[in-house]
Parts: sequence; structure tokens; C-alpha cells
Amino acid sequence: SQLNTELDDFEFKFSGLWQFIPVCRTPCISIFRNFNKDRLAWIKEAEAAKKVKFMKSSHVPLLWRDSPVKPFRFNPRLEKEQQGQTYFVQVKAKFLPGRDVFGFVEQLDEPTGDIPGFLKASKKLKAEALREIKDNKQKQKSVDPPKNKSTDEQPKQSEVQSENQSLPEQPKKSQRQQNKQSVVQETDNNV
Repeated sequence: SQLNTELDDFEFKFSGLWQFIPVCRTPCISIFRNFNKDRLAWIKEAEAAKKVKFMKSSHVPLLWRDSPVKPFRFNPRLEKEQQGQTYFVQVKAKFLPGRDVFGFVEQLDEPTGDIPGFLKASKKLKAEALREIKDNKQKQKSVDPPKNKSTDEQPKQSEVQSENQSLPEQPKKSQRQQNKQSVVQETDNNV
């Protein structure tokens, strides 16, 4: 395709929201699933866990020093009107393996405040999916008998008995007989 001929090794095209996220010091491009009616119809019918997995976003850290717009940074102390604007950007970036981030190469389109429709899982849906996953794990544990490592690692009693039966029985020496035998060996060595 045309895009493949435009990209070199380690180069990628990213389109998403230019913003800071709480877990990363470097600004990121947040990439979400595009919205369309077919996807919406599927989401309405799917289970909560599948919905959340499908709508999971990717956050790509990007070093872009001279960006034409500042990345959006959420401030919980400010009102929504004072927060600033989130911009949709389209860039070509190259992966920098030594720093484990992407570096800006080229701007493919001007940043815009008009953000295309996208799918994002709500906190309520994420909580529901988490509950669903926990319930499924508990049901799985109740169906499967618990496995005890200590009993699995030890040989079964029947196996131990069969091994002992194959060996000829040797009479046990008493402590007195063992001491007597060691004294005899010492005297033989001294003579």
C-alpha cells in the first residue's frame, strides 16, 4: 500500500489525542477505536468484559519538542471550561529503542480541535467488567477441585510400597551391633 512505501523501518503513523496521562511523564498520543454504527451494534450485544477489551485505548509516548499545540493536561482542581483544549494530531514517528519511546519525524496534518468520533469505555462499564471477570474466576474455582502442590509432588503411598516390595528386606542392625562392628574394624586396622 501507499502507507507502507512512505514508512521506513521503525516508523509508524499515529492519529489520536495529544495529551498527558497520569502514569507517564512524557506526553502521549492516545489512540482510540473509530466510531461507526457496525461497531456500536456489536458493542450493544457483547458482554461487558469483551466491550472493555475491544474499546481499550493505546497510549504512545512521543518526544515532540516543537509541537504547534501544547499537549492537554487534566487538572482536577480546575473547572471543565478552564481545562484547555484537547487536540487531534496525525504524525509520523520513529521508535527509539534505547529510550523506549517514539520520536517525532513528521507532521502529517495540522492539529485540530475537531475530534473524530471514537469509542471509549466508561468507568462504570470497566467496573462492571471487572466484577464479571472476578465472578467467572470464582465460578471456575468452585467447579475445579483445588490442587495441592505438596500432595502432587510427593509420591503416592502405593508407589512407595511397590518400590519397597521390589527390594529385598535387610535386617536392621541395632545400635549395639553397629558399635561392635566399628570397634572390630578399628582393632583390625591397629594390628
